[in-house]
Amino acid sequence: MHARFLSNEKRQEHLAPYMARIQGALCPKQPWKQDVKLAEGRKAISDFKKANGNIHDVLTLMTYYVRCGNDFTLEFGDIDEGFYDSLCSMFSSIVHTLRKQKDRELFEEFLPLLEKEFARVDNQIGWGYPDELSDHLADLKGAFE
Repeated sequence: MHARFLSNEKRQEHLAPYMARIQGALCPKQPWKQDVKLAEGRKAISDFKKANGNIHDVLTLMTYYVRCGNDFTLEFGDIDEGFYDSLCSMFSSIVHTLRKQKDRELFEEFLPLLEKEFARVDNQIGWGYPDELSDHLADLKGAFE
């Protein structure tokens, strides 16, 4: 109910509980005590989508998921293939959603955020992760040119 009725397009306080869940799942403060739980981060996004469904807010949470995953790996080093597959899948979902919406304003808002995440990990992380993000970004830019 909080996500649906207290949302305000200018302020994103209604996203805070979902962002906290994503951060706790993907970038735990004490990783030596708590495992990364990718499915829980994705569930937070799914729960929000069911409660509210606002596409801008869903994209915000999806981008936050990628950012939290990048924060974790940049701080603690390379993880495993499944971790990067999940981040790539989320990045791909963001691109797919933006392409499907065909909304130039959304594209112009989210493209710099996606480019920033790519720049943060380019030449920093292995597993072909930056290469896949680069391919998705090229697809997105091509769709809006």
